[in-house]
Amino acid sequence: MDMAKGIGIILIVICHNPINDVLNDWFFSFHVPLFFIVSGFFMKEGFSSKSFKKDILHLWVPYLLCCFVVFMLNIDYSEEIHWNVLNYLAYRIVPKTGWEVIGMWFLPALFWGKTILAVLLTKIKEKKYVYIITLFLFFISSLYPFFQEYIDNPLYIINGFAVPLFLCIGMLMKEHHLIEYNYNKYMKGVGILFMIVAFYFPVNMFTNSFPVSILNVVISSIVCLGVCMCCRKFEQHKNKLSRFVIGILAYYGKYSLVILCAHALFHYPLRNCFLPINDSLWGISEVIVLSSGPLVVSFLPGVRYILNVPKTVQLLKA
Repeated sequence: MDMAKGIGIILIVICHNPINDVLNDWFFSFHVPLFFIVSGFFMKEGFSSKSFKKDILHLWVPYLLCCFVVFMLNIDYSEEIHWNVLNYLAYRIVPKTGWEVIGMWFLPALFWGKTILAVLLTKIKEKKYVYIITLFLFFISSLYPFFQEYIDNPLYIINGFAVPLFLCIGMLMKEHHLIEYNYNKYMKGVGILFMIVAFYFPVNMFTNSFPVSILNVVISSIVCLGVCMCCRKFEQHKNKLSRFVIGILAYYGKYSLVILCAHALFHYPLRNCFLPINDSLWGISEVIVLSSGPLVVSFLPGVRYILNVPKTVQLLKA
């Protein structure tokens, strides 16, 4: 599944740069849900303090550190500061619609989603009731754009309401072996059709925008399943070119957290560096540059531990 995550993080970086509108809408139909579904695929049922602490370390700490760094880089030091920096930082991170350090909203949303689902699975024995509650939470999240002027969204908790449903879909894919399932030609045809027309059904989970509600979830899930099946099929190829592509995508997937943090910190500086480059190449250029992120982090012991990156020698061997 590292290949699928690699595709997801590459598309996230590309979609934060100017690209063709049709391609942008097609990518938006599945690239963020793909991450949540893959997370559900590996999620263990029930709440555990070990997993909770791990999520705090690998989701909250990177988010808060990136927010702090971006805040310090953007502060206007030419003005006399009369306010408490911590209070101002807290205000910037927790306004009504959330403060975006580009792409980083995903981390707290994933934390809320995993925590909510873990508690539900622990407290409720019948899974069908868990699925009903996750659907209800999804509908609350999808209605938020209509009420965002009146309701706060501290630390993207309302974004997190939409996440448990996608996590459940990932768990169901694993439980019923949907990626390995041998579908007949009619089911494959329907799946391919949905994948082709998916650009008509983009979703924006940052703004809680699901224009056709649950149909967006269905189409996203079908496309994500198709991507995962293609990755699994591609992994069976043994020629050198296939192994090279698999290695590159798996690398981006395995270190997607590092890539996301580097993207949040350096997106705008990199765009300024690449101004002479054609618009359509900005995203690809940034993807290539960000690939050095894990290697840089491997030299930083504390950061390496938080972002789950091995030592330099182990990284190079891999």
